[in-house]
Order: sequence, then C-alpha cells, then structure tokens
Amino acid sequence: MIYVHFPFCRSFCTYCDFYSVVSKGKMGQYAEALLREIDSQKGFFRACPPDSIRPTVYFGGGTPSLMPVADLERICEALKAGFPSHGRPCEFTMEVNPDDVNPESAAAWKEMGVTRISMGVQSFDDDVLSRMARRHNSAKARDAFRILREAGFDNISLDLIYGYDLSWRRLGWEYDLDSVCALAPEHISSYQMTLEGDSALVRLASKGKYTEPSDAECEAEYRLLQDVLAKAGYRQYEVSSWAKEGRESRHNSGYWTRLPYLGLGPAAHSYDGARERSWNPSDLDAYLAGAPRQSETLDEEQLREEELLLGLRCAEGVRPGAADKAAAQRLLADGLLEYSPSGNLRIPPAHLFISEWIIENLL
Repeated sequence: MIYVHFPFCRSFCTYCDFYSVVSKGKMGQYAEALLREIDSQKGFFRACPPDSIRPTVYFGGGTPSLMPVADLERICEALKAGFPSHGRPCEFTMEVNPDDVNPESAAAWKEMGVTRISMGVQSFDDDVLSRMARRHNSAKARDAFRILREAGFDNISLDLIYGYDLSWRRLGWEYDLDSVCALAPEHISSYQMTLEGDSALVRLASKGKYTEPSDAECEAEYRLLQDVLAKAGYRQYEVSSWAKEGRESRHNSGYWTRLPYLGLGPAAHSYDGARERSWNPSDLDAYLAGAPRQSETLDEEQLREEELLLGLRCAEGVRPGAADKAAAQRLLADGLLEYSPSGNLRIPPAHLFISEWIIENLL
C-alpha cells in the first residue's frame, strides 16, 4: 500500500484541519522532492512478508486533482519503477474536487491508470456548500460525476458531511442522501463535522457564529444515513464507509487491518506492518529541504490499543483476545458489543455512532 500526499489546495474549506497549503508556485519543486523520496524509499517493502503486501496506490491531499498531469505521470512511472509489487496496483485511487473534473482531466487520469475516484461532494445544498467554502456547487458535482462515468470510471466514491449547524441547511439531510443515492456511486463515505485544530470553523465557533448540533441531533442524522443507504443496497463495512457488493476500499481496509503502508509527501505516515511507524514533517518547506523522517517503535500495549482502535471501526471487528476480558464482558452484557459469525468482537451497527466511547471503555 502506497499513499502519496499532495499538500496543495486552491482554497481552504471552513472545516478542514488537514495539512495543506495554498502555494501553487511550489508544485514543481514538490514533484522533484517526491521523486527523490520515492527513490530513497524503494526498499521499504523488502522486509515485509509477501502475503502482507497489498498493491494499492492512493493519491490524497490536499487536492491531487490540482497537480499538472505531466507531473502525476512522472510520479506514477517512478512508483512503478521503484516498487515492482505495485507496478499494476489492484486499486489506484485518486481524490478529486468536482471543479477540477473536465473531460480532458478525467481522460488523462484514466490513461494514467487510476481505477477509482474519490470525490468530495459534501452536500447537494448550495447554501451549505457556500458555508463550507467549497469551490463547487451541486450542479457542478452532478456534472463532474457524469463526466467521470463517461470517461469510463466504474468505481467512484462520493463523500458527504453531516452533523453541522442546523441553521446552515435549506434542503435538509434527507435531500443529500436521496441525491447521492440517485447518482448510485459504488461507494459512499460520510463524516460528522467536528471542530478541529485551527480551522475556520473553530474560529467561527469561538466568536459565537457557529453552533454545533447536539449529540442527539447528530445521532439521528447518522441513523438516517445508515437506514437510507442500507435500503439503497449499500453495506456498511466501517464507521464512515458504505459500499456496493465488492466495492469496499481495498486501500483503506488495509489501514484498519494494519497491513504495511508507505506514506510519501509532507505529513504522510508509514507503517512496516510490525512495530515501526515513521512520518514526514507537516511542513512543505521542510519537506522540500529534505528534512528527515521521524519514527517510533510501538510496544505491545500500543499494538493492542491500535488493533482495538482500528479494528472496532469495522464490521468484522477484532479477535476477542485483543480486548480486556472484564471490560468486554461488561459491554457484551449491555449490548454494546457482540460476537460476529466468525467469532470476532464487534460493535453492533446500532451503536456505531458511539464507537469512540465504546473503544475508550475497552482501553
């Protein structure tokens, strides 16, 4: 699994706290630095057991769709040369913004070998999109989806956001859900809006210009999300992820089952599948200057906690031995945990909204 972080955005969304910069003038420098890093890391997977290597590639960000196609093609060629196991990835995902999608760009990404598109729609309500400081409107999102289909993409994931200030809405959450189901993408991801870091949303809230909805209101929206998508034929396989049969994200599923992955670019993290984690600085200038990676060695307790934190996000759950027996028994008695048909411990779908609280009680 290889993840490439493209840190550039044309503008910042209201809610976003991911590492990104508005600095298009440095895209060429970034591409050169990334090519150097690819060359320096080409031995990363050599120590990993062959059956643990999942040949997926994921271009995330930021906004990868802002990058010139010529630079993206050079990066793809370098990945193929440096990582023979990933030369023909079983899944190659690229995140895109709707306003970057046109017939020419879609055709170029397809020619480049991208097999899966993840597009951040977030809402089909233009008032909400404006409040989120998104660069597209609902008509453009629908048009971008049509263009991607016409370009031959048969594996598209769309993102939606729920759980934000109720005064923002004009059309309602059910309208968003009906709209996304009408498009019938293969995959849907949905995330609750939260106050994170130094985002514009945090600043608005501190000035009394943004009001978070109650937990009960957010939970009601999450339950509607689950119900509508289930009726539309989507299976929930993770807290925030729904897919048509066989269209689960193979790349993201690898994170949750702790397969080895290599992260390239500023702020990207890597894991060797055993104990070693490393990461690049969340600083484009430091990355361009060749700043070294930082790293840590995980101990047994950290590994157990990570297994629970990641595994209990998923419908498959975790092996019972990963959890404290007494804590697990209490949660089983309360119906907050259950055994899956395979014998794993998992969180019942009805309680996934409070999965973080349940996991904390297991830790």
